[in-house]
Amino acid sequence: MARLVSSFLDNGVSIVTQLTAAAASDDVDGLRRQSHTLKSNAASFGATDLAEFCAQLEAQSRAGVLVGAAELVARIATAFADVRATLALA
Repeated sequence: MARLVSSFLDNGVSIVTQLTAAAASDDVDGLRRQSHTLKSNAASFGATDLAEFCAQLEAQSRAGVLVGAAELVARIATAFADVRATLALA
């Protein structure tokens, strides 16, 4: 279990970084792919807020809508930081 948590956290850091870059460069496909991956991983760990923000970003980017993407990425980053802190305590 510890390896799964570690992998989730390591991959999550990378994904949040990639989401930030994708939002900055208006990369709709990057936003869609990375939010989908993080959504699935977050759901596996019961991180429902994080998964929901990712689902919103995935749906929005699938529709080609970039308005508000940077705000959603910021929410995702904050939610991921909260999950990371919680899992570090476990």
